[in-house]
Amino acid sequence: MLLLLLFISSVFADNCSHVYDSQHYTRTSVLTIKGLPTNLVFNPNNNDLHFTLIDLDSLQNDDVQTKMDQYILRNGEPIKIENINGQAAAVDAHNDKVYIGTDAGLHALNKTDQPNFVSLKDEDIVQLYKPNHGDDLYAVIFPNNEVYTVNLKKNEKRRVQHVPCAFIIAVDADDNIFYECDSKYVKVLLKGFHEPIEFVGIAKNAARAVAIDENDRVVLASNDGLYHLKADSLIPKKLMDLEFVPAGIAFNGDDFYLSTNGIVYKYSGEHCIIKYFTEISPSTMRFLKDSFGSVLPIMILFHVHRAEKCDRLKIGNEFFKRQLIATIDGYATGIVVDPRTENIFFILHKRNYTKGIHVLKHGALGIKELPVADDLIGQCVAIDVPNNVIYVGTNQGLVTYDYPNSEISAERPIGDDDVRNIFIDKTDNQMYIATGSNHEILRFMNGSAAVKRYERIPKAYSFVLDAKGNAFYEYVDGRLYFFSVDLYEPIQYKGFTRELKYILRINNHDEAIVAVKGSLFRLFTKSILPVKIGQLGFKITGMAYDNKNNIIIGTKGKIYRYKPIDTNDPCPADDYFMSTI
Repeated sequence: MLLLLLFISSVFADNCSHVYDSQHYTRTSVLTIKGLPTNLVFNPNNNDLHFTLIDLDSLQNDDVQTKMDQYILRNGEPIKIENINGQAAAVDAHNDKVYIGTDAGLHALNKTDQPNFVSLKDEDIVQLYKPNHGDDLYAVIFPNNEVYTVNLKKNEKRRVQHVPCAFIIAVDADDNIFYECDSKYVKVLLKGFHEPIEFVGIAKNAARAVAIDENDRVVLASNDGLYHLKADSLIPKKLMDLEFVPAGIAFNGDDFYLSTNGIVYKYSGEHCIIKYFTEISPSTMRFLKDSFGSVLPIMILFHVHRAEKCDRLKIGNEFFKRQLIATIDGYATGIVVDPRTENIFFILHKRNYTKGIHVLKHGALGIKELPVADDLIGQCVAIDVPNNVIYVGTNQGLVTYDYPNSEISAERPIGDDDVRNIFIDKTDNQMYIATGSNHEILRFMNGSAAVKRYERIPKAYSFVLDAKGNAFYEYVDGRLYFFSVDLYEPIQYKGFTRELKYILRINNHDEAIVAVKGSLFRLFTKSILPVKIGQLGFKITGMAYDNKNNIIIGTKGKIYRYKPIDTNDPCPADDYFMSTI
């Protein structure tokens, strides 16, 4: 036994000296060739390694066009793809297809490795990427290196918005797009976002290639090593140091390939790991294989059965079912819920004008308008729960809602400010208002009608405060900020553009939530990146939380209630027929 361990240790030390993500790997040269092999792509169906070979003499000569050819590395031998000027390859493993990007369009290889034209005639394709999911193929087209998605089933090409260009590109399972553009820094465009986010810590013009491993990790090959790029972190994690400048990277399970000038390396951890399992008996291995082979189909069948039982939506860590509670002629904004009666107040809009303040009473089938005086325009609503008062902001001050008469009070308004938004802090019941076209934030003083400018946030379209006093707000520049109680100046969130409309709320867990288009994001004070927690599939115009943790959502023509459900019983019987409307 001791001799065996000594033998294993010596072999391990000699051959497993390369460390990738804290695991030891061996490195072997699988190809030496004149030129620079790049754009590596592995085909798991037949173990082919596709690559583009760049002629270095033409690359360094500005007077001639760079010469490139497409190759397949098969059984240790390079095979040139003839009759085209191949510049990139992509593998659709699910459909067993190999696509080649050329200077004359998109081609596909047949069974004899001959290219056949399929789409994008006369387009100069310099990069291709095929995610493991979906039907879309990502193509980068010269001369501006603009990124397009190509749906070959529909023969449609569509420009990818908010990605100006790309020299390298990869797309993860969540459709986040990782790329490097003319800024020479690596960025990611998160799905549902409209502004790319730049990674920090990687030198300018250092990115060389990017790929996704079998665990859906995005791995960047840069001048000094390999990095794991995560969608929820601006700081990459270094996985490996390199003593050469890489030109391409591709993964085959736990193994991976790296190319540099004149050579392609294969890194494998198999011979470094297998030695630790030499004493597992064949009967034990058979038992594990048989156990997983029988249990896995049952688990898959159970999961599919549950998925077919009904639709449910995950928002954050909870599951919700959707109930239609009202159909409206227009769309709702400024939604608030009275916790005492569960009545829902909102502003109804239709096309380009406002139809006033409306109420959807609990259990009612229709909505009702709350008329105001002729010289007043209702613009927002807020609930003062401890004092049992419902405030309505108008263009001439605050008025209140008279519950016994189900109407807005005609008494003299509180103040004469043009009230655009109201927020009442649940912690101390302090009321704030945003006023006028400049959206100045005013704070009511000591429960009186006197107001004072709120110095922390002088101007904002909307804002909320959590229980700690952290402020989250949309400033008048159209961008989203937070002002932590631990800091001395506000900080802007990344990933959103100023053209977007934000709906800010604090949920019952004292978490700041923002609705943007059809998505929900959670905001933190420890990160400038919002975290996506839900996708509703339609444009959100209004949002509120009631005291039962239901989420009230407004959209064009409808108001929905998203009700939390027990994960063990995802389809409560009540209102089931309404959930699919």
